[in-house]
Amino acid sequence: MLLCVISGATVFGQEPATEKPADTPQPDVILVVGAAGEAEYGEVFAQWAQRWRDVASAAGANVTMIGIGDSAAEGDGPGSTADLEKLKQTIAGLPTQSRQSIWLVMMGHGTSSQSGSKFNLRGLDLSADQLATWLKPIDRSIVIVNAFSSSAPFLNALSGPNRVVVTATQSGQEQNYSRFGEYLSRAIGDEASDIDHDGEVSILEAYLAASAAVRDFYRSENRLQTETALIDDNGDSLGTKATAFRGVRSVGKAASADQSLDGDRAATVTLAPPAVRIPLTTDESIDRDEIEAELRQLHARQSSMTAQEYRDAVLPKWIRLAKIYRAAEKRSEAASPDSEANDAP
Repeated sequence: MLLCVISGATVFGQEPATEKPADTPQPDVILVVGAAGEAEYGEVFAQWAQRWRDVASAAGANVTMIGIGDSAAEGDGPGSTADLEKLKQTIAGLPTQSRQSIWLVMMGHGTSSQSGSKFNLRGLDLSADQLATWLKPIDRSIVIVNAFSSSAPFLNALSGPNRVVVTATQSGQEQNYSRFGEYLSRAIGDEASDIDHDGEVSILEAYLAASAAVRDFYRSENRLQTETALIDDNGDSLGTKATAFRGVRSVGKAASADQSLDGDRAATVTLAPPAVRIPLTTDESIDRDEIEAELRQLHARQSSMTAQEYRDAVLPKWIRLAKIYRAAEKRSEAASPDSEANDAP
């Protein structure tokens, strides 16, 4: 996240807060487990989903599970539309405008052919074009995790403004079972993934940690790597490999001088528990997001500016950002049960 001014304290592993902080937006999380194919994969995918559910629940999110936890007969069968229809109705039932983010995490197997790419559900499969159509009316921040083989074409179909799209592969031809989903489900709730040490694991940090774990697996097994993940958050439909990042900053080149690099937005999106987050009000969150967007645009244009021009443009925005976080921290300190004890003589 853009928290170079003020960083929160790390509170991983604590019990989730029993009450949600007032005026704090809560995300909607949809977890979709695809067709297992074989029983062993079904058990693995269920474990991935449970890890995501644990993290989402700790974050106070509204969680919907699809493809698991219901009767197999409801979704099985080559012509069944149960899981596909449930996903469609779940997306249709979300508010189209909200300060809350949407996380759609799909775990399982995928296929790709000349007729298009699909995520394998129990019954009829989900195509990239179908999902793009269902999400089109929604004007909200959306994170779409495609943790399945042959998932790269979903990036092309789903990339857009205010979206973070993660795929387990860099092409539709990477058709072997993908391990990326395993490592991503572990990374999203692991404090070791917190690269910038701000107390929260962003989707970018989880992506980088999972990608590194995939590379380590294939190296340790002395096997040819058959999957390479991508992340896209600047809407150019290209995606960026984890190896193009140094820390949480991409060292690649954007498609145009006015476009930010992939990773800037993803670094700000998190499923941290409420107790970890700095308690920003809705207005403060809006201001923070606008300032960070302006900073990303300035960073993208930095090469065309003199050092003094860049400093003059950036400094006022950092000061505004610092004031927002400081005001939130003061409220948090005043509300802390320890504040009176700390002030006692």
